[in-house]
Amino acid sequence: MRSTFSKGYRQPHLFPRNRESSSPTSRPKLQTPSSNESTRRAFAFGNRERLAGTTTLPIGIDEYRWMIEGEGKSWLARAMASSDPIHRLIPQLRKALSAEQTSLLVEQVQLRARAEQKFSNAQSMYFTAALLEQATDERVAQLKATRFARDTTVADICCGIGGDLMALAQRGPTLGVDRQEIACYLATSNVAKAIHDCQILEQDALTICLDEMDSVHIDPDRRVGGRRSIRLENHEPARDQLLEMQRRCGNLAIKLAPATDTHDDFFQDAELEWIGSRRDCRQLMSWFGNLSREPNRRTATVMSATEEHHWVGEIEEADITETVGVFLVEPHAPILAADLAGHMANREGLQRLIPGGGYLTTDRWSDSPFYDTYRVQMSMAYRPKRIRAALSIRNIGQLTVKTRGVVISPDQIRRECCPKKGGESAVLFVYRWGERIMAVLTDPKSAAID
Repeated sequence: MRSTFSKGYRQPHLFPRNRESSSPTSRPKLQTPSSNESTRRAFAFGNRERLAGTTTLPIGIDEYRWMIEGEGKSWLARAMASSDPIHRLIPQLRKALSAEQTSLLVEQVQLRARAEQKFSNAQSMYFTAALLEQATDERVAQLKATRFARDTTVADICCGIGGDLMALAQRGPTLGVDRQEIACYLATSNVAKAIHDCQILEQDALTICLDEMDSVHIDPDRRVGGRRSIRLENHEPARDQLLEMQRRCGNLAIKLAPATDTHDDFFQDAELEWIGSRRDCRQLMSWFGNLSREPNRRTATVMSATEEHHWVGEIEEADITETVGVFLVEPHAPILAADLAGHMANREGLQRLIPGGGYLTTDRWSDSPFYDTYRVQMSMAYRPKRIRAALSIRNIGQLTVKTRGVVISPDQIRRECCPKKGGESAVLFVYRWGERIMAVLTDPKSAAID
């Protein structure tokens, strides 16, 4: 059955790029043909149609079955093992394969390389560009899965290629649901090594019987009509439908964008958790029922390379000051997304330099997983000539620029302020204070999370 609720699929435009990787000598290497000027020119301009020999490349379920179960499986293995860059690989594949098959294989090689940031077994997984972008990181998914009791049944609705589904299936029986035939097919391949039973259905999200489910995880479509939205009423399933789902199965987990508007009665009984990894806030989780550990509170989770740190609190105001102290403090992205900078400042002895708490200051050193600390060298009104002179005196030629609340770009600030010569490094913070633009020069960060 086709469903009306899930993440949409979009066959991406292919822009070939160089990719070289080492491989065992026992695996085959595609032979490099003679140089072809038209092929190189087409590659240089990113012209997929000229490289593939066609103007349209419809990729459907049959092509994916060919790649995963048919003859294309060996071709993909050969392409993955090849040390040739993509622009040489494409004409080699086109000698034996169709334009659609070539496009699919080349895309898969590139997507697997990109997916290595998210998945430890990316080289054996299958993706589309859109579904990879939407998929939850492996470590984030594993962290989320700890909220669900072991050996209980969980439905993962709008499961995509199985980012969360793979982690959930490691702890108990799991049902994956998506409206896309391609998504379901790829998810089936990706979760093939799951420890527990994992069934995947191509079905309408709202027609799934939840009576036998202990918990539900859902990733509603936030791009309805091609435009990204942060309001629940513009999602699919929408606000009222999610509310009905929560009524039918009290243990509900909703994956949302970090910027989602949470000033809604819908969230009044939930724990809201902003999860960050690899220096960014990746997602907002809304936990209901037994999945909530801190009902009616906000949690900012910062993930390092080996561990997780949680800050739990509420929205609070904190003192704001114009005077920059000995240290400038920059909260990590989940703290800011959860609007917990004020709560943290009040408990860590910090003061805000700007509304919202994007930059804080203190005279006392503190090493924390929730923020980076920088020792201040000088602070002043933003005057490029004065800043450039100060950098020259300090022999600073490598400048990292961070900005908040100003229209001038970091690149422009760097061009205007940083001398071309100098062996030292520093960080320049530029932000707005009322009608003025201020600048704070600091040492490179003194403490940071991986």
